Amino acid sequence: MDNRFWAYTFLALLIGIGFFLPQTLVLGKGELNNPEITFTINLFANILLAGAITVFILYTAFIILKKNNKYGDSAGFWNLGEKPSLSFFKRFTYFQIFLLSLMIFGTLFLLGNLYGMQSLTSFKFLPQQFSKIDSLIFTTLIVATSENLMAMSVIFLVFTSLTLLAMKYKMNPSNFRTYYYTITPLVIGAVAVVWHSTAYPTSDIARTTVFFFWVVGSLITIASGSFIPFWVMHMANNFFIDFSRVYSSDLLRATMGLSIVGIVVLYYVIFRGRLLGGNKPT
Repeated sequence: MDNRFWAYTFLALLIGIGFFLPQTLVLGKGELNNPEITFTINLFANILLAGAITVFILYTAFIILKKNNKYGDSAGFWNLGEKPSLSFFKRFTYFQIFLLSLMIFGTLFLLGNLYGMQSLTSFKFLPQQFSKIDSLIFTTLIVATSENLMAMSVIFLVFTSLTLLAMKYKMNPSNFRTYYYTITPLVIGAVAVVWHSTAYPTSDIARTTVFFFWVVGSLITIASGSFIPFWVMHMANNFFIDFSRVYSSDLLRATMGLSIVGIVVLYYVIFRGRLLGGNKPT
């Protein structure tokens, strides 16, 4: 099916996770009139909608115009391996990238958590009247999805601005890529520091740590041409920190370790013969 169809379907899924799911949590607990909770939910919902609308408009604009083949027409949302991303990632399917991201970042953050690593980005918790599962849903899905769509919209804006400048001044494509890969991570890192300073004023997470977390995430996004890896990376960070907060470390170790092994087995079964991408074996 058309790649654009799946891109819009994925964006709709992200809106469902970051907008409708939190509303469901609030309604389910009857906390609609609680100002603290409604402010928190509305904060992330508004950030998500603003990011989703920006991504939709600019993604669609590049599809319609298609005048930009010299510099590429992928800001890294749903364009695996397309210019100016790295062509290596064309070898993979989106589901394959999703499973690989779960394996890699799940393992890294599980090990980091077990060895006492602190969260690499701050986040809010739901009040005590919400269940442990509610808290995990909020920190893992809602916060990460909202913040990553915000980052994706900024990446799109940087990409669009640089593209217009490159077309105006007839920039060399290699110079364009250098500017894109240099400026975008710095902008995203700066936005992340500002966002975490205002949205999480009591956070004890070092600003430099937040900065580099988002710099690395944005580089992964623009290099791969996909929203998925950084999204999974962010969710894994939030999940393992919150999981260890509400559950025992022994349960964390056993459950998550077995889950990652299960994902590895599933990946091997599905993609045997093309574990690093490429065409299906004949």
